[in-house]
Amino acid sequence: MDALWVDVRAALRGLTRRPSNVLMGALTLALGIGCSVAIYAVARPVLLKPTPFPDAERIVVFGEREADGSPSRIGWLTARDIERASLTLTSVSALAHWSTSITGDGAPERLRGESVTHGYFAALGLPPALGRFFTVAEDQPGANQVVVLSHALWVRRFGSDPGIVGQTVLMDERPYEVVGVLPAAFVSPADPLAEIWRPLGYQETDGSACRDCRHLEGLARLAPEVTLGEARAELDAIGAILHETYPTLYSGPDMALQPLPERLTATLSPVFRALFLGVALVLGLTCVNVTHLLVARALRREDELNVRAALGAGRGRLLRLLLVEGVLLAVAGGILALVLATWGLETVKALAPAGLQRLADARMEGSVLVATGVLTLLCGLLVPVGPAWLVLRGGLGAPAQGLRTVGGARHRGRGALIAVEVALAVTLLASTGLLLRSLGRLLSEDVGFQPRHVLALDLQTIGPRYAEQEAVQSFQREVLERVANLPGVEAVAFTSLLPFGANYDAWGVHRVDRPDDNPADAPAALRYSVRGDYLGALGLTLERGRPLSSADDADADPVVLINTTMADRIFVGEDPIGKQIRLGGPSSPARTIVGVVADTRQRALDVPPQFQVYGPADQWLFIDSYVSMVVRTAQDPETALAAVRNAVWSVDGRVPLSNAAPLPDLIEATTARRRFTVWLFGAFALTALLLAASGLYGVLSAMVAERTREIGIRGALGASRSGILGLIVAQSLRYALVGLALGLVLSRASSGLLASLLYGISPFDPGTIAAVAALLFSVAVLAAAVPAVRASRIHPAEALRSS
Repeated sequence: MDALWVDVRAALRGLTRRPSNVLMGALTLALGIGCSVAIYAVARPVLLKPTPFPDAERIVVFGEREADGSPSRIGWLTARDIERASLTLTSVSALAHWSTSITGDGAPERLRGESVTHGYFAALGLPPALGRFFTVAEDQPGANQVVVLSHALWVRRFGSDPGIVGQTVLMDERPYEVVGVLPAAFVSPADPLAEIWRPLGYQETDGSACRDCRHLEGLARLAPEVTLGEARAELDAIGAILHETYPTLYSGPDMALQPLPERLTATLSPVFRALFLGVALVLGLTCVNVTHLLVARALRREDELNVRAALGAGRGRLLRLLLVEGVLLAVAGGILALVLATWGLETVKALAPAGLQRLADARMEGSVLVATGVLTLLCGLLVPVGPAWLVLRGGLGAPAQGLRTVGGARHRGRGALIAVEVALAVTLLASTGLLLRSLGRLLSEDVGFQPRHVLALDLQTIGPRYAEQEAVQSFQREVLERVANLPGVEAVAFTSLLPFGANYDAWGVHRVDRPDDNPADAPAALRYSVRGDYLGALGLTLERGRPLSSADDADADPVVLINTTMADRIFVGEDPIGKQIRLGGPSSPARTIVGVVADTRQRALDVPPQFQVYGPADQWLFIDSYVSMVVRTAQDPETALAAVRNAVWSVDGRVPLSNAAPLPDLIEATTARRRFTVWLFGAFALTALLLAASGLYGVLSAMVAERTREIGIRGALGASRSGILGLIVAQSLRYALVGLALGLVLSRASSGLLASLLYGISPFDPGTIAAVAALLFSVAVLAAAVPAVRASRIHPAEALRSS
């Protein structure tokens, strides 16, 4: 320990002699460590601990499977059968998304919520902060007028009133009793923005409770001592019995079962794997750059280290001294990294897309500090590798012969560092280039309509005054008339399903002239219940046939429009105009196809167009009370919002409006995660390019400076300046070319981590790789040429004297 303390003091004295080098090295390490720590701080709650529930790994999500084997949602009767029959699952429950409006005191407010069966909260395992959860008796029709509030809603709307339990609130102008408040840590695994819950309240005779009404998500806990494999086997056995009993209602016997944490992180894991790759490459580049710095410093201290060796310091003692210096430099970088990581964490949280589970929990906590310490120690052990290699090769601490006897080894070692640095930079820049090109391809996709100058907003008719469908129809017609008469409005319509609006409504499609062998295998189509000039408001092209009109009312024969994809796949080689289809069950009304419209993207730009059916709102069995309004206006949509809102409220000022936004903003929101990943990789790539350029220039400058005597001799013997320049640049670029080749190999090996994030481009796109290689090669040429030009201008006599 005494000897170690002596080395620490010696290292501190040595480092303080050149504070500029220490500052540069510490800042470089802080950059790499800080980036890594910031990403880890975000990933820990979002990816590694996505739920606050106890024993979350034993919570499972279950459902049915489609004919192609993909997981699907589940019907209420199926979930009930599983609850009754399963021995491996407890607290079997189901949930449906619920939108409601809170009225009464204060302005009407639209809330996102969930309808759940009575076992839902038991499956998640968190106790209420106030009150209780739902009982079995309350999970019945007519008895489910009770709600549980989120902690945030309780604070925001009710001022944290501890007496809220037992009070009555108006939801859609109907009284609901508040029976409980959830703890602040609770976040719904199905919808992180949900703020209110009520019992589902289904019974067997309900239309929504049918076996093929697959709109529910199943949730349960594994029974004690039960493994996931045992639960899957039992669930498949139950599915086989149901398929055998109801062959026309189930497409197959298999059921889907997945741990909740795995389900929540399924879409995020590829993003964070890619980000971890990015920060690892940045961290590697920072370590290589600081290693360059320490090698150059060690070479400048050659005489000092040789003297230490002459006074009895063995190679082990010199290695320890260099190691201590590296660790101390890394500690300084780690301290600065905490400051940088704190700033970086807040920046990442600000830029992260909305809806990430537990993102608000990302902070610089104990485990993050431990990770910082581990990375700091790792860097402290890695960066002295270069100087240590020189000691082990006899290049330092050998007073009899000094470093001059191992000049070739010295250059080979530093050349290896150049190759590694170029390889890491190539890998990171190639990854960034792929993501950028992929995002460009995605954003260039045709959405199928004209979103510019279109305003979208949601509204719902609520309360007893809209209990009859005629009242809803009258309200919607009057609103359309008043909005259509506003200055600048070119077209306006209502739709039950808004493109890129995060809602979903799919119905089975059956050809009337070709009955299905098994109705459960019928393809599904998105159902759009529209009122008004929907094609004009959305800018949707009619390919053939006629549009829907006001004559297509409840008294007319049911008609629909279908999209091109549906026409091409269901009516192969036929003209669909005049053909009839049924939506829902085989006994539903026959609807005549009167037109074909262009395909539109519904869920996201990277999801291909699905089957789509558009029908007049008055020709469905029910009138949708929750609808989206689309308004095409000649002016800026945000400017038109106030006038549109006033027009709606002039008909009924109690109707809540929500989610108002220009349609292009909704489209942009679906690419938020990709743009977030590209933004971070862009920052990493810029950092990598700067580190690579500065590192290459620094090392090549030092290597050229060490060849000053050689340059003088070549000049004295008659070599031209251009010849000397070409020789130095060519020899320096050998290492860069090796790095480029190694970088191509690394890019190929790491391309799998990016595959799921790419769209319309190969993970090893030749154009991107070639552009990155050309960029790095140009940087290497410039880094080598600048010191080479400077050295070639030195007079031979001066070069010989300087040696």
